[in-house]
Amino acid sequence: MADKALTDWIDGTIAVLNTLCGRDDFYDAVAASTKKQFDALVNAGFTEDQATRIVAGMSSKSDGRAK
Repeated sequence: MADKALTDWIDGTIAVLNTLCGRDDFYDAVAASTKKQFDALVNAGFTEDQATRIVAGMSSKSDGRAK
């Protein structure tokens, strides 16, 4: 029973991802959201490099090297 529920959930998730991949407007919305997040970070006082790393999901050590 649990295996079927998990398989059904995975199948549904894959169907959603396939639908999203076929829509250019989805990627346009993601790009606009990412740009807005970057701009907000810079406006909040982060450097452009810091904002880029945050938006990209990266963190850095104090010496500037990525972990």
